[in-house]
Amino acid sequence: MARKFIGKWIPEKTYGELEGFDAFHAALGIDPAMVAKYKEIKTSLEYTQNDDSWTGIVSVNGNVVNTYKFSFDKEMEQQGLDGKPYKCYLKMDGDVWMEDSFPKDGSNKGTTIQRTVSGDIMATKITANGTEPPVSITIPRKRQ
Repeated sequence: MARKFIGKWIPEKTYGELEGFDAFHAALGIDPAMVAKYKEIKTSLEYTQNDDSWTGIVSVNGNVVNTYKFSFDKEMEQQGLDGKPYKCYLKMDGDVWMEDSFPKDGSNKGTTIQRTVSGDIMATKITANGTEPPVSITIPRKRQ
């Protein structure tokens, strides 16, 4: 089921154009200077698979900023867009890619990410942990 995530996924909007952008970043307590930078970016994702091992490549505005290897159902560490190390746990729940991500420095409560694919569109819904009601943002990306 995870195979449908293989490929390169390109967003059509910057983060700042997404509905709920400001509320989401406020809920996480992100520094206003970082929020201003995030408004202008587009993050592309690329996934490849070799048996149980996966590789993820994150690009910001066309430039690769992070490459990481992971396996589902195992904890891993990766660098966030803010440059901080994050502890992450990824799993498949049916057709949904689930990811829990927490900054190792405890600067916020982290996020829960749900990725789904329908046709050539991947929707990435990111929810700020510890918010009531939940505060989320959804990033649609098109398969290239």
